[in-house]
Amino acid sequence: MRVRLDKILKAHEADDADYFRSEYGIRERIKQEFLNSEEILDALDDEDFRRTVFDYSVCEPSEWRVTPVRTSQRFYTKKHTSSQRPYYHGHDFYEFVYVYKGSCALYLPGETSARRIGKGEAFLASPDSVHAIGRARAGDVTVKAVIPRRYSYVLGDLQTNEKGHRFFEVNAEAENYIYKAVEECFAGRKLSERAALKFLDLAFIEISRGEDASEEREKNAITDLLGLYLEKNLTEATLKGFAAYAGYSAGYAGRTILGLTGSTFTQLAEAKKFEEAKRMLRETRLSVEEIASSLGYKNASGVYKLFARELGTTPGRYREGETKK
Repeated sequence: MRVRLDKILKAHEADDADYFRSEYGIRERIKQEFLNSEEILDALDDEDFRRTVFDYSVCEPSEWRVTPVRTSQRFYTKKHTSSQRPYYHGHDFYEFVYVYKGSCALYLPGETSARRIGKGEAFLASPDSVHAIGRARAGDVTVKAVIPRRYSYVLGDLQTNEKGHRFFEVNAEAENYIYKAVEECFAGRKLSERAALKFLDLAFIEISRGEDASEEREKNAITDLLGLYLEKNLTEATLKGFAAYAGYSAGYAGRTILGLTGSTFTQLAEAKKFEEAKRMLRETRLSVEEIASSLGYKNASGVYKLFARELGTTPGRYREGETKK
């Protein structure tokens, strides 16, 4: 397992351990994460319900006074930690469960025994469906993604059955994108959520390729990912840097970009710099030298060459023309 990912998942374990150390912590988590939190807290007066919530037993949802319904308008990824209870619940979002190591037990209403999925296998639950996830054992590493309805487009062609469930296998390419999504979510940097969603989009494309996944969706996802990379790293953008960011080899990244867009990485980076240079000429009073420096050029000649090639004019004349409009 990647060193960085291992640290992230350990942090998730520590965070949950703090919450579940006391009844107060559990009650606070219920208030934050459940649509029907008041009903759940009232039901804690029932001894059988309390035993299910605070111990690690699993009972059919029909035996409960209330079925907890989780809610979230935020996309995030999180480890299924050893502190979490295996309770039946519904939710108002899509939940994606993936096993990196070991296995994970899944309980579905009406089934007499748990389904256990292993390394490289995944489970998808749609909004309003009900299931329970068994307690993590030593050596188990399972990651969950919470996908609010407004982000359901990342699922692409993947559909759940009439009960709102779906099991499938995940290949190495998809797993790499899932790693990246988890890392972006934890980083909490500018544009991290958008980047994580793009990585998850690519993961689902890989998963659904055997089901006629659209090449156009792949093109859009990769070009959007490239756009995010250039937005973050325009002054020092390199093909090698993008390849590392997206989890490709440099050779594969170059061929993929050329095949999907018809342009090389360098051409796309230059086009982005050109658009940014035009914007700064229109909207700021920065000199050409200052603009060139902010775009990563060693001197102003890089910007002059851009404008000569693309518009047949100079940056100064372009600014003058825009000012007169």
